[in-house]
Amino acid sequence: MKKALVFVCLVGACSSIAFATWTRVGSLGLPSWMIMEDDTLLWMNPARTGDHTGILWGEWNAAGSGAAPTVDNNFIVLNAWGGMSADIPYDMGLAVFVGRPYTGILGNAGRTILDNAGNPMIAAIPGSPYIASPYVAPATMADTVPSPKYDLFLSRPMENMDLGLGLSVATYSDSAEVSDLSSPLAAGVDWKVDEDFRGSDVLISLGMRKGDVGAIEVLDIILELNLLNAENTTKIDQYITVGGNDVWRTQNDYDFSLDSGMNLSLTSRAVIPYKSSKVIGKLNYTRQDISSKFTRKEDNDGSGDFTNPAADENYRQSRDDKTTAITLGGAINSMITERTMMVAGLSMTRAKSSRDNKTQDLFPAQSGTSERVKTDVVELRIPLNMGLETTLSERMDIRFGVEKELYNTAAMEYTFPQIGVWDGAQYPVDSVRKGEVKNNIINPAAVVTLGLGWQLLNNVVIDALMRQELLFTGGFILSGVPETLAAQLTATLRY
Repeated sequence: MKKALVFVCLVGACSSIAFATWTRVGSLGLPSWMIMEDDTLLWMNPARTGDHTGILWGEWNAAGSGAAPTVDNNFIVLNAWGGMSADIPYDMGLAVFVGRPYTGILGNAGRTILDNAGNPMIAAIPGSPYIASPYVAPATMADTVPSPKYDLFLSRPMENMDLGLGLSVATYSDSAEVSDLSSPLAAGVDWKVDEDFRGSDVLISLGMRKGDVGAIEVLDIILELNLLNAENTTKIDQYITVGGNDVWRTQNDYDFSLDSGMNLSLTSRAVIPYKSSKVIGKLNYTRQDISSKFTRKEDNDGSGDFTNPAADENYRQSRDDKTTAITLGGAINSMITERTMMVAGLSMTRAKSSRDNKTQDLFPAQSGTSERVKTDVVELRIPLNMGLETTLSERMDIRFGVEKELYNTAAMEYTFPQIGVWDGAQYPVDSVRKGEVKNNIINPAAVVTLGLGWQLLNNVVIDALMRQELLFTGGFILSGVPETLAAQLTATLRY
C-alpha cells in the first residue's frame, strides 16, 4: 500500500485536481478500472468509499439533438444528478447519490428475436389494449425501463483490509384505474380498466480491498448480486349479457412478467508496480438472465370467455434470454513527463447469449406451440483506450482520450422450426431450418474526447468534457457525426 501511495503522490504533484469524477474519466476515454486512483473507483468497489469522503458531487450532461448542427436547440439535457460522502461513526465511510442515469439491463426484458429485415420472428409483444387521453399507456406491455436510480455505499477498514457494501435501486411505476359506468348499469355499454406497470432493479455489491498481496500492490475483489423484477398487467372488464344474464366479464387480460433468476458478477482487479509505472489487470465474470413471459387473452366474440380460436386470442409467450461473459483487461499508468500522465489499456470480452422465443396457444380445444425460434450468439470484442492528462498550471489540467474498437465479431447459430397450421390435433412441425451467420461489426469510427479540469477555489473543482464520434472512412478523411456529440460538466466541493 505504501508503494501505491507514492505513485498517487507523484500524480498529485502533477495535478492537484487529479481525482475528480466521472467527467475526468470520460475525458480520458477510459473505463474507471484502468486508472490507478480516482473517485469513480468507489462505484467499482464500495470498499474504497472511505478514500473519498467529505465531497459533494454534481453532474450535468447534454447531447446532440440528432439533427444537423444549428445555432441553437442543438443540445438536449439528458440528466443531472449528484451526491455526497462523509465519515460516519465506527470509522466508516458513507456515500449517497441521487438521480444517476440507469444503465442496467431491465429495459431489455421482453425483446424478440428479429430477422435480417428487422421484423420479429414470433408475434411481438403488443401495446396495452387501452389507450385514451389524457392517460397514455406505455408503448408495449414490455416497457420496463426504470427511472434514474439511488445509490448508497458504505466502507469500513478492518485489521488488514477494507470491506464495503453497495446498494443501488432503480424502479418504474405506472398505474391507472379508469371506468365508464351508467346508473343503473347498462349491458354492452359499461366498462372498467385496471392497469398496473411496476418493476425494480436492485444491485447489491460486496467489496474487499487488500494491499501487499505478494507482487500485487492493491487487490480488489467485488461480488455483485442483481435482483430484477417486472410485473405489467392490463385488465379490461365489460358489463355484457351472457346466457340471458347481465354480468361482468373480462374482455382483455394482458400480463407481462420476468421469469429470471438472480444475476451475478465477480470482478478482481490488481495493481502491480513495473519500474516507474503501474500495471493494472482486471478479470470479470458476468451471468445475466432477463427471461420473461407474456400472456394475452382477448374475448373478441362477446361470449364471455376465451375459447374460440377463430376470433379470440389466448396464448402465452416465453422468451428465455441468458448471457454469460468473461472480460480480461490490462492497462498501464505512466508519468511520461513531470506534468503528463498517460494511460493505455486493452480489454477482451467474450460473451455467449442464448435466446429461445416460443408462443403456445392455450385454447381448450387447440393448444400447443405455434411459433418458435432459437439463437445462440458468441461475440468477441476488443476495444483500445488511451488517455493523456497534462498539468497546465497548479489549478488547470487538460485531458485527451481516444476509444477505438479493434475487433468485434459475432457468430450466430439459429434453429427455426417451420410450424404448420392447426391440423385438428396439433401444430405439426413441417421442417426445421438451421443456419449460421458470422459478422465482423467493427465500427470504423473512433470516439475522441477533450476535457478540462479547473480548480476554481481551493476546495471547488470544475470538470468539463466534449465527446465526439469521428469517422475515418467514406467521403471525408475526418468528419464528425452530429448525433454523437456530447458534453458533460461536473462540480465537486470538498468540505
